[in-house]
Amino acid sequence: MSTVLKFRRGDTTASNAFTGAEGELFVDTTKDTLVVHDGVTAGGKALATESYLSTQLGAYTKTVDLATVATSGSYDDLSNKPTIPSLTGYATESYVTTQISNLIDAAPTALNTLNELAAALNDDASFATTVTTSLSGKQATLVSGTNIKTVGGTSLLGTGNITLFSGAYADLTGKPTLFSGAYADLTGKPTLATVATSGSYNDLTSKPTLFSGAYADLTGAPTFKTINGNSIIGSGDITISGGGSSFSGSYNDLTDKPTSFNGLGLYNANLTGPILLNGIVTDYFGQSQGTGSGDSILTSEGGYAVRWKNLKTINGNSIVGSGNITISGGSGGSSLTYGQFVDNTVALTTTAANQVIDTFSAVDYRSSKYIIQAVCDGVGIHSTEVLIIHNGATVYITEYATIFTDTSLFTVDASIVGDPAEVQVTVTPTNANTTFDVVRTSLAARTFTPPSLEGDLMTLSGTEDLQIESGSVDLNV
Repeated sequence: MSTVLKFRRGDTTASNAFTGAEGELFVDTTKDTLVVHDGVTAGGKALATESYLSTQLGAYTKTVDLATVATSGSYDDLSNKPTIPSLTGYATESYVTTQISNLIDAAPTALNTLNELAAALNDDASFATTVTTSLSGKQATLVSGTNIKTVGGTSLLGTGNITLFSGAYADLTGKPTLFSGAYADLTGKPTLATVATSGSYNDLTSKPTLFSGAYADLTGAPTFKTINGNSIIGSGDITISGGGSSFSGSYNDLTDKPTSFNGLGLYNANLTGPILLNGIVTDYFGQSQGTGSGDSILTSEGGYAVRWKNLKTINGNSIVGSGNITISGGSGGSSLTYGQFVDNTVALTTTAANQVIDTFSAVDYRSSKYIIQAVCDGVGIHSTEVLIIHNGATVYITEYATIFTDTSLFTVDASIVGDPAEVQVTVTPTNANTTFDVVRTSLAARTFTPPSLEGDLMTLSGTEDLQIESGSVDLNV
């Protein structure tokens, strides 16, 4: 069995970090000692130096004969040294590197190893045979017209371009005759009726007889009576005659008139010749009579008194006489005993600020309550309750209840405008094309007396002029 003697050299740090093969020696240059390795222990086992032994054995007088190598540390002083074989003929690392570089030369990176070359040859150990087999039977020489065809008499061999078919349908030979697309060129086509091309109802055959629209052409029509021999079917007017002459419309021309009339608020009396007064049949008397309690004389014609009994008034105004009686309540409103009720609809097309949706008289009404509903298609609904009061100059407004489905659609405000004064309620819509439904309840205005000013009005000095509703008063203060 051959034996190899290995030596290493380094400081204590390197020695402690090294685990040598069995029998390998390490020269510790820090401790100047030799370390023997057993192939297992890191740092090996250091041989004791003379100075170490002298220190440890200082008290002993026995002399120990040490081998020369123990103090020299020289390989040459070892006895029974193994024979180190000669390195002649072994390649050095630099030699091997040079030879490999020469082998690779300038080969590309993808083909500079044996494995890459083998992969390029499809790992085929018989690549040459495979290629030879693949090429066998191939034409060695191409001869135009013999072992390679020509195109239109032109050889495929050589350089240049061969002009082939132009691609135009007109250049085709033996091409078929294509259909023109005209109905007239179709063969075996069906014979169509005239209406198929004219589209006219008149060209239809066996068409039904349509109703003329005349009542006379109806079958099973109901039978109507006539008026004075005139049919009610048709246009124009039917003159209703009586005894051969048209009725004048006068009460006097009526036949079988009553000789007395009683009830319906008219005074009991014998009618000797009733007349028609403003569309109301009234009675009159054959002699002059005084008005009784609750009687109201309407007019006097030819010495006859025409009267109506127990007539009521409207808002304190008698219904007797000419002219008009105005019933308060405002446009679109209903009159209440102590106020007014109004409902209306206003459609606003823009988002302009302060657009008017309602007004009421500031003189007639002091307080108003509103329910305002706004609807905007595609956006939502917004409803709010508003309470308004004013003192003749300033409007006070509170919006105490509001709700909407998606987003607020408007804001509301009010002010006093015009002469005579009116309270004007306005809105500013968030969206164009918003419809407002407005319901208002107003309370009638009552006399309002401001607090009296009594006592002294103190200022720093001088006389102050205080303006009040009844005029100007000088107050010495």
